[in-house]
Amino acid sequence: MKKRWWILGVVLVAVGGYLSYARWLKPGNAGAQATEKVTELVVVARGALQNSIEGSGNLVAAQERALAFGSGGRVTAIYIVEGEHVTAGQPLVQLETTSLELSVKQAEASLAKAQVQLAATLSGATEAEIAAAEAAVSSAQASYAQVKEGVSTERLTQLQAELDLAAQEVQQAQGNYDRYGDRMAASLQDATLAYERAQFTYDIAAEVDSYTLTSVWSNVEQRQADLDALLAGSTEEERATAELGVQQVEISLQKAQR
Repeated sequence: MKKRWWILGVVLVAVGGYLSYARWLKPGNAGAQATEKVTELVVVARGALQNSIEGSGNLVAAQERALAFGSGGRVTAIYIVEGEHVTAGQPLVQLETTSLELSVKQAEASLAKAQVQLAATLSGATEAEIAAAEAAVSSAQASYAQVKEGVSTERLTQLQAELDLAAQEVQQAQGNYDRYGDRMAASLQDATLAYERAQFTYDIAAEVDSYTLTSVWSNVEQRQADLDALLAGSTEEERATAELGVQQVEISLQKAQR
């Protein structure tokens, strides 16, 4: 009987020891019991909240546009600075205009010449032009008559003198044209035609053969055809060509003025 109580007492002590270990000495329970609450006091202040981010890179424009000029040239002035806001039509740079101004003047001169030619084509031949054409026919016919009859030495000397005089008049007319411009164009043309007639007449007189005789008569026919064309007036094709010439020069002038 005493032995049973002794065994029961040992069992009770073992159970009590295990329960005490599980409750008080087990590591997880011991840490949980030892945990303490920590409270931190912070003073609140009123102010601006600022956050900053640091980084590196290259700045690029949001929009870019390449500039192009209608013609090349040296830049003489820049009217804006980098980063400046510009509007449509605002001048940005200035190019040297010397060559451009020269191109405009040349185009204007070409236009004036084309307009004169158009006016002459539309209005028909003047009395002076008809008279000159008739004189050319008469001269060609006279040259042909001389070729058929033959030419003496005295006649050749006279023709040479006339040729030299015509050459001097051409030189004088050319000098006046270089000095005074288009105002002397008609005089230069008349002097040139007179020299050509004198040269032609002398050449015929210097050497006469059947071939030369044929050539002289061809000249008569050509001069007569020129006179007939003047008397008939300009054709529709000639007028259209003259008008087209003016239009083309006007386009060239507009391009030069841009």
